[in-house]
Amino acid sequence: TTGAPVRDAGAGLLVRIRVAAALAAALQRLRRDEGRRRAMAKAARRRAEAHSWRRYGEGLEEILRGLLAERRR
Repeated sequence: TTGAPVRDAGAGLLVRIRVAAALAAALQRLRRDEGRRRAMAKAARRRAEAHSWRRYGEGLEEILRGLLAERRR
């Protein structure tokens, strides 16, 4: 792996780097398993939505409001 934020069997598959046979085998498994492809696509979408710019902004706003509230005390 390369340290990418992918979890095996979740939103992606982990394969050893520079091992073409491992990548080919993983792709063949996905090609044959439509259910797994759909489940992975759904998981990937959920993960991407959790890291949207909107959610990032909301989290940052929450942190800044907390800091301002502490400063006012």
